[in-house]
Amino acid sequence: MKWILSFLILFSQAALANQDEFKKDLEQFIHIHKTRAEFLFAQRSEITGLEIIVADRANNMASRFGHALLRFVDKDGLWANDIVISFGALSDTEKLSLVKGVFGGYPILPEVMTLHEYWSRYTQVESRDLRRYVLNLDKKQLDHFLDITFEYVKNPEKLKNYTFTKNNCVGVISKFLIEAGLTVDDKQAIVPTRVHNWLRKNNLTIYPELVMKNPSLLEKKISEIQLPAMKTEELIQKFSTQELAYIYINKEELSFNQIKGISSYLNELKFDIDDAFSVTNLSPLQYQRCHSLECFRNFNKLEQNLKKEEQLNIISFRLKENNDEQRLYLAHREFQKWDLIRVQGLHINEGKYKLTLKNNKIHFSANAIKTEQAGTQKVSTPLQFEINAKTITLLGEEVGQIKEGQLILKDNFRFVLHEDGEEQVFSLIKI
Repeated sequence: MKWILSFLILFSQAALANQDEFKKDLEQFIHIHKTRAEFLFAQRSEITGLEIIVADRANNMASRFGHALLRFVDKDGLWANDIVISFGALSDTEKLSLVKGVFGGYPILPEVMTLHEYWSRYTQVESRDLRRYVLNLDKKQLDHFLDITFEYVKNPEKLKNYTFTKNNCVGVISKFLIEAGLTVDDKQAIVPTRVHNWLRKNNLTIYPELVMKNPSLLEKKISEIQLPAMKTEELIQKFSTQELAYIYINKEELSFNQIKGISSYLNELKFDIDDAFSVTNLSPLQYQRCHSLECFRNFNKLEQNLKKEEQLNIISFRLKENNDEQRLYLAHREFQKWDLIRVQGLHINEGKYKLTLKNNKIHFSANAIKTEQAGTQKVSTPLQFEINAKTITLLGEEVGQIKEGQLILKDNFRFVLHEDGEEQVFSLIKI
């Protein structure tokens, strides 16, 4: 097993003058987060869903494997004020000992903040993406999980000491899910950046990851201009709508006229301001676990309000999940699917295929691994598209264009490779 050398460093912003001052600040830190936790407990009836959020890895040892957070989604539909808890090592000294971190020499400290505060810390300050993983639980499961989680947050001394290799930020959260009886087995998650695999293995999510992207590239672009000196018209030409929304919200140096001009421009476009934070907002119903056809139909209707790219990602994700729940969902999803190729006894690695134009036919080719014996076999077959000049149609509907000898799909189509029983199926999906 590889040692995991990631941990939460408290008060890393500045060196503290002396040990007494550190302890005083630490006591205040604990008091603040205890008060925030008590507010969360009082708002329990407002909680409708849960997410595990992972701050991406960074280029330093402390952040090498990311950091996991637990988000409590409430009824008001505003992501920024949702309470989020992080679990880290509690030390009464300024320096953390690597030996103690490995062998469990530190108790666990719950840190309670809003999602916007964590967003500011990780995306703005540290230039790290936040990867959101939705937990799909029914009401009974959610209540049981909250019972266990809140008991540990109230009494963190009941948790075993923090260790880099097991009882770390993501290990503690997975421990709560295990104790709530929501997992397939009792093996805790270990690496924050791999938690999605753990969630899928334990049937805890039906969604792909949702990413809140960091604005480092945009910040670099902003730094290269004299922002206060630019007219609104120049800003509109230089920045995308999403970038303008970010500037409007986060840049205090904007003049009154710039604020007024950008605001009017965004209002005319009816722009969703949450796009400035790369936030995909889900309905409270989309955090539930479905046990009926009516529930799946509700999922379908809600997902059709998402952007096309997000819908396609969700469909592609579920086509890869070979279980009864996913099949039931797909059977009641309003989209068209054509099975173009079925290959039995072979496994085609996703993304390892090509679509090319040969002799006026679209050809699919891929290296496939035989399941019954070692070795690879080349799969190559023409697809049944109709080609008219550079326009490609299937079943009478345009699906894309030929450019430089390759098929370029329209933005609401996507090819996917997925399992269907023992067969590998190559399909075209449309929304």
